[in-house]
Amino acid sequence: MQLNNKSFEDLITVKTLEPTPQTGLADAQGWRPTMEDAWVVDALQGAAVLAVFDGHGGADVAAWGAGRLAKMLGPALAAGAASALAAVFPEMDGKLKATRSADTREGRC
Repeated sequence: MQLNNKSFEDLITVKTLEPTPQTGLADAQGWRPTMEDAWVVDALQGAAVLAVFDGHGGADVAAWGAGRLAKMLGPALAAGAASALAAVFPEMDGKLKATRSADTREGRC
């Protein structure tokens, strides 16, 4: 199959990541004109942070979340993973809404 003179293989990205051992990812833009998804692979305090932001709020929202998740989770992990996640996602959502208040689209993590 081809789209805009690109084969499906041209639209797939495969990466192996360091320093997280035995971790990697594969993403496929598919037939969309741009990739709107973002991902996180990071190691924090003995825990692996693996996340996909699906881009339904746009590529900028996905990139915003991907760029902040590990940084915000780090300090919260002392309370345990479940408590950290329960606290960080609503906090991220509030911060994203505040940064996008002048925008016509409403972004959510």
